[in-house]
Amino acid sequence: MQQGEQVQLSSSDSSSENDSSSGKQASSLYENFLTSDKLRTSLKGQTGSALEVRLVQELAKDKNIVVEFDRDLPTPGSSVTLAVADKATDKAKTLIVTPTTADVERLLSECQKLPVEIALLDDEIHTPSGALAISAEATTIVASFDSAKECDLKARSISLVVFYGFSAGARIPGSDDFESFLEKLANQRLCFAAESVPLTLNAAITRHIRTEGFINVNLEKEQEVQLSHEYYEVGHELLAKPEALATLLETEAGIRAIVFCNSPSDTDLLEVMLKKKGLKAKKLIGNVPDRAIHTTMENVREGEISILVLTDVSGRGFPVEEFDIIVHYAAPEDPEIYLHRLGQPDGASRLKRVVSLVGSMDLGNFHFLKKVVEFDFQQRSLPSAEDIAKARFGRFQQDAVAFSTSDEELLEYAKLVEESDDRKAFILYLLNQALRKLPEAESAGGRSKGGRRDRDDRSRGDHRDHRDGRGSRGGDYEDEGRDYSDRGSSRHDKQDRHERPKPKPTRKDIRFYVGHGLANGLSEEKFVALVKETMGDEAPELKRSCLRDKYSFFDFEQAVADEVFDAMQEAQYEGESLVFQKAAILSVPLDEEEDSEGISADGESRFEEEQQDFDDNSEQDDENDSEQDVA
Repeated sequence: MQQGEQVQLSSSDSSSENDSSSGKQASSLYENFLTSDKLRTSLKGQTGSALEVRLVQELAKDKNIVVEFDRDLPTPGSSVTLAVADKATDKAKTLIVTPTTADVERLLSECQKLPVEIALLDDEIHTPSGALAISAEATTIVASFDSAKECDLKARSISLVVFYGFSAGARIPGSDDFESFLEKLANQRLCFAAESVPLTLNAAITRHIRTEGFINVNLEKEQEVQLSHEYYEVGHELLAKPEALATLLETEAGIRAIVFCNSPSDTDLLEVMLKKKGLKAKKLIGNVPDRAIHTTMENVREGEISILVLTDVSGRGFPVEEFDIIVHYAAPEDPEIYLHRLGQPDGASRLKRVVSLVGSMDLGNFHFLKKVVEFDFQQRSLPSAEDIAKARFGRFQQDAVAFSTSDEELLEYAKLVEESDDRKAFILYLLNQALRKLPEAESAGGRSKGGRRDRDDRSRGDHRDHRDGRGSRGGDYEDEGRDYSDRGSSRHDKQDRHERPKPKPTRKDIRFYVGHGLANGLSEEKFVALVKETMGDEAPELKRSCLRDKYSFFDFEQAVADEVFDAMQEAQYEGESLVFQKAAILSVPLDEEEDSEGISADGESRFEEEQQDFDDNSEQDDENDSEQDVA
């Protein structure tokens, strides 16, 4: 079975509204797209809806059609009836089938102003007054599902059967009854028109209507922007991710980009790195006033800024649809944050690409994100050295060509360089100054500006980001275990400082992310058995585990982590490849080693207790965020 032609329409289908373009308005006049002379004469000078225009066009192709229209469309039944009535003739009649007789009456009521003739197969149907005429000899027939099943299609010269109104929530027939009727229509041309295809009827529709070459008319998705979701895998070194981001943005000439960071501290490093590469970047953290948003966007539109580095707090209020690309510097913990960052771009939006940079610490969040959201994430490779050189040279060439001067001294220098035998050395020196030294100097100058005021702004911004639950620790400063309420008691503080015990030695454990969870039947016992099956007698001891619905975490000592990682790369769980990646490094006090792997008094591991506390705090932070947003 092959997927058919995808046709998408405008969601604005009110015949009372005029198109902005005179050409479109002329093409949607009934006399310009209808084929029936009678209907063209009756509706002359009136404008048809986009659904009517497209249905008339598609009905002329003699293919099966599946129509899904917007639930807010005012009169879809009238549009469908008019389009099939225009197609119907005495030798090729059309049968419109509705779920029940009540649906027949609703359809007639919706079509009462249409200048068409309708034949009915059901008895005792209330017919509305209006232009609609009821005639036994009409070429367009309307019937309920039960009456249509008993109809002799061949005797009535029916060549097209349209199922209308069989949406989820309607009183639709059972799947077996519906499919048996479709089998009876094996040699008929079929059309299914509804808000959506019900799950119970989907299989039958796929077998009998979505045949090879069928046409899919989808109104609801016309205004949806098809974003490209991409990701780049980067190394675990400190500068690997900012270098990858700078490289990526350098090769994208003339684009506007928003880079979202999970913590304010990341924005500092990114702004420095991007400016060092000669990119026009600006960071913003904390709650940004409307006036500052307006000023910043004016600078973006004028080309003075091309990259904004934001947190989830500072990003509120910025029109993401005016940017070409959104970059997730780190995978967010909550998939809802990923969706929220995208905003609501429409057909006029510049936004077409969404990029995620995935490092070793992002694997857990990113794999969970891919399981939850219904996007097709495409892996991409970072630009090559040749691509980077071409992009830098193109930007440098553009700036050079645009430059002009009447400075006699500079012109004399240029002449001397051209005449010199060492002109290649001069060119290399000047290129180094322009492409290396100058961006570094400008970056350093940008960091020094503002002085104390900039540091104060950063401090306030950091506090806001932490307060709103978007900081690097995901919560308020109180979560850091500090208490600033008794700062006046400095003498006692000093005394306490001397009495504090020395920090206890720790060992390192490696936490691994596994892309299976409770929903897949995974348990700690099954995972331990899988490790032993894969590694044999060399299987190390599992220190602790945390299982969630769709994913899990398992901890091993750092000394054996590499062996476990290498061995589990080829592991299979219930016939599927096991997603097994390093997620984090944990510090565990050595004096807790004996009982940390184990159990608390009530039989529950301390890791589970701590994880539950973290989840509870996260839920409370989400509630606080919601209250602030409402306020």
